[in-house]
Formats: sequence, C-alpha cells, structure tokens
Amino acid sequence: MILEVVRPAGIAAARAAAARLAGDRTQQRQLIVDRVQACREAESRAAREYKATDATYTSVRQHLASEWEAAISARQQEEARLETFDDQSPVLPTAGQQRELDHLGEEVDRIWHHPRASLSLKKQIVQLLIEEIVVEHDQERDELICQVHWAGGHHTELVEPRRRRRHKLVVADLVATMDTLRKVMTDSALASALNRVKIRDPSGRTWTAGMVKSFRAKRGIAGFSRPAKDKHGWLTQAEAANRLAISAMSVTRLVRSGVLPAEQAATGLPSVIKVEDLELPAIKSAVQALKTSPNRALTDNPNQLSLFPSTELPKGASCRTD
Repeated sequence: MILEVVRPAGIAAARAAAARLAGDRTQQRQLIVDRVQACREAESRAAREYKATDATYTSVRQHLASEWEAAISARQQEEARLETFDDQSPVLPTAGQQRELDHLGEEVDRIWHHPRASLSLKKQIVQLLIEEIVVEHDQERDELICQVHWAGGHHTELVEPRRRRRHKLVVADLVATMDTLRKVMTDSALASALNRVKIRDPSGRTWTAGMVKSFRAKRGIAGFSRPAKDKHGWLTQAEAANRLAISAMSVTRLVRSGVLPAEQAATGLPSVIKVEDLELPAIKSAVQALKTSPNRALTDNPNQLSLFPSTELPKGASCRTD
C-alpha cells in the first residue's frame, strides 16, 4: 500500500482526484459567495427601509431596526463561513512540485526494492508518509479495522482478519509457486512475498533470499532474469498498472474478475501478467470504463475511504432576499 500511493499511476490518480476536489470546492465556494452577496443586499435594503421611515412611526422603526440587525448578523456569519472555507482549502501542488512528485514515485519504488535498502530506511519512508494508524476491533466479525492517517490529512481504511493462518505448502506447490514468482521477482523479493502471506518452508521456517536460492537450485528452478522477463513480456501488477495508467488495485480487480488473464500461484501472492494481454479488447474496454467513471476507485475494498474525500458545504442560515 505504501508504494501504491507513490507510484506514477497512484500519483496520477491522486492528482486527478485532487483536481476533481478543487473543482468541487470552487463550486462550493461560489455558493457561499452568492449567499454573502445576497446577505449584503438584504442588509442594504433593510438599512434603506429603516432610514426612509418617519421617526414618528416608532413601532415600525423598531421592527425595521430588528430586521436590519438580523441582516447584519446574517452577513457577518456568511462572511465568517467564507473566511473559514478559504482557510481550509487544500493547497494543490504547482507544476514544478508535481514533476518532483512524479519523479519521487519512481525513485521511492526503485529505492524500496534496492538490494541495499535496509529495514531502517523503509521505516523512515513509512514514517514520512503515514502519521498514525488507528486500529479498532470488530468483535462480531473478528476483524481489525485500520484507519491509516496519511501525511497531508487524508485517510484510508483497511480491514484485516485479527488472526492469520500460517500457510504451509507441500513441496510440489512450492515448486510451482517459485517457478511463477521468479519470473518477476528476485530471491529477496520472493522471500518477502512468501513471508508476507505466512507461507513457510518445508521445515516451517520463514524464508530468506539464501533459502529461496537453495530451494530453487535443488529443484532446478531458474532464478530471476531481466532479459528473460523482457523477452517473454512478464509484468508485475504494478508494471501493468503503470502501462494502463490505472491503480494496481484496479488491476487486481480485473485479475480476480477474470477479465485480465494472469498467473497467480496462491491467494495473496503477486500475479504475473503478460504484456500482450493488455491489448485484449476486454481490457481496453474495462480500462476505458475505469478512467471515465466519475467515482473511480483506487483500492480493492469498495468500503475503503478515498485519499481525497469530498468536502461538504458548511450548513448556514438562509438569508432574507425578498
């Protein structure tokens, strides 16, 4: 999820969402401005009516004075709402800052998977991107509901089972799994992927890059090869997402729905996608639908909060305009 939000496709989707949010806020601000203008006109009219009334009509002047004061109060409230709204308006990145963000997405991905990238460095990256994670336990479903609070004020909701079962595949299944994953992953990345979904080695131990290499060597499984990957057109989900200019989670849904052919050794493990399959008519149609949908989802969970939630217009008192 960390790399998902900083990859080029994730940044592009976030930029589009931010642009939509900015457009919505412009419309919302205009509504407040219209109310302010209406209140000012109502105040001016009330002032004119009060000043034009003969002073001898005491009761009438008292009523008009009351209306004038109410109009002044309404105008002040609307002006205060406009000021508050402007203070809370999100600051969009400039063109130069956006180019830096795009470059950052590529660099973070490269640094994260670099063989010399330490766990300490990855923790620093996580600390920069995430301010806090609030976890609640849904006792009825025995699930953990995690609210990820990103730097910048946006939130994402993740739902995970409270207890994860450890998967122990038989040797034959491990051979097939590694033969699939080695197409797009190094031994180090492959070990991390297996450990992440709790798949242990035949002895029940967690994997290391050396153990993966030894397991492959004993069973004649080839290792990762960049030339072979390029020759056969093997892609990870993230690479496929970047080529299609959609989020990796959208690619996951296309794979799970059977629209996009993919090779996946076990649930929870990365899929291997062929570049030629991205040209299938069904894929082009599905991607076009994703890009043109006004409510384009960025995550696999349909109930998950967007990184760029819409902002509701503050409720305000109506102005007298008659």
